[in-house]
Amino acid sequence: MSNPRTLRHEQIAGSAAFCVIVVFLLIGCGATPHTSRDVAAASDRGQTDRLLKVDGESIVLGEAVGRTLTRDAFMSRLREFTAKGQWYDAMQWCATYRDLAEQTVTAAGNAPDPAVDLAAMYLDQSAKPGRGGWRALIEARRTDPGRFAQYDRQRKAAWTPARRGQFEALANLEPPSDMASPWLAVEALALRGKSALAMGQPQASGSVFRAAAAKADGWDEHVARRMRLFAALAAQLQNDTGTAMQLREQALQGVVIDQINHPTTLRLAIRTGSKMDPMTTAAPGTPSMRSIRNRLGDILFDRGAPQAALLAWREAETDPGSKPSVNRLRLKQARALVALRQYGAATSMLIGVAQTDLRAEALATLGLVHMQRGQVRQGLTILREAATTTRATEYPQVHADAGLALLATGESDLGLQLLHGARQAFEQQQDWEGVRTTLQNELRHAMHSGDHERSQSLRLELAQVESRLATIPRVRE
Repeated sequence: MSNPRTLRHEQIAGSAAFCVIVVFLLIGCGATPHTSRDVAAASDRGQTDRLLKVDGESIVLGEAVGRTLTRDAFMSRLREFTAKGQWYDAMQWCATYRDLAEQTVTAAGNAPDPAVDLAAMYLDQSAKPGRGGWRALIEARRTDPGRFAQYDRQRKAAWTPARRGQFEALANLEPPSDMASPWLAVEALALRGKSALAMGQPQASGSVFRAAAAKADGWDEHVARRMRLFAALAAQLQNDTGTAMQLREQALQGVVIDQINHPTTLRLAIRTGSKMDPMTTAAPGTPSMRSIRNRLGDILFDRGAPQAALLAWREAETDPGSKPSVNRLRLKQARALVALRQYGAATSMLIGVAQTDLRAEALATLGLVHMQRGQVRQGLTILREAATTTRATEYPQVHADAGLALLATGESDLGLQLLHGARQAFEQQQDWEGVRTTLQNELRHAMHSGDHERSQSLRLELAQVESRLATIPRVRE
């Protein structure tokens, strides 16, 4: 298998740097109804015409940010989960779109809304070991809306000229005082800092972002981390590399990369690490560039943006760091290619990965690719090999995938056997999401087969698992 590499992002300078600053200005500001769409459009400039070549297969890569979700769409789905009492799904939805959860709570009105309450509950969970304050914010808005009126009017008035590129009003936004939650003070400082960046005043911006980080300290460690990374960006734009790296290291010290779930945090970490020597390892206690870019790819893939995820994972290959391995990154890229229906390139990549220590996972994905292309017999043969040459305790997802495919093609006995083995392995690993998925698939099969007694039993087991999941906190940024 060839070892293709994509071109890395060129260093941003001049007018391109200004575009990036404007993108950052817009990220996370709930007052703008089309923020996500604007950010995607701005960020995609200059990122097209990337060519991925895998054994003769060529694919143009674009969409560096990927498709986005509006706040209205986010809230519609969140209300649906809340109305049905699907608490775990609702919390998982907030974990996937933390940025939109923040915008939702910040822009909440005075009327009671269970979905907003749930978003605030999720944010307060993830604020630990801080003291929270998101629920305090919406409760204060509902009980004493007059305290917020002046700030709300000032912020709303400032956005009209800002959309025309006039940021002075946002730059002069006054943080409210004597509030139950520190968030509005942090938000006001963040808007002032982003406005200063947009006006070409990185020194003033850095001071404001450091003040915002200090306000967020002890309240929400994830918000504080993001503010420090903005301050690092401001220092970098002043060519103060030493201060930028110091702030970046402070922001990322001790972070568990898989618990970061806010794309802006990751993009800032990548941007502020862009001037590091390519062969420089991360400072002790901070994640490597490879792991940061890999995490960004994971988030984008979970958000339904496989093309953007593919780009992140391709670039992670050339970043310093040992985890994840190159083979693991290529397996993820192959799955993104499958999602993009680029089956030829995906197959070529999977054949290469199947020659490594990830053989079972690569074969399982390859088998599913053949089935999606209508090559059922060949796909089932590969899936059987992947499952029968491994143990469920080591590869539960491989066994679950193979079992589901066999059930779908009428091979119920072996399919159920593999699903049961996978479920037991998930239970041993306390992977309750995996347990839930296998139960759901087995329930569908029982219902389709007309096995009412088994269906009822599975529903009870599923209800118990979902009850357990509802009590598991989604402590992610």
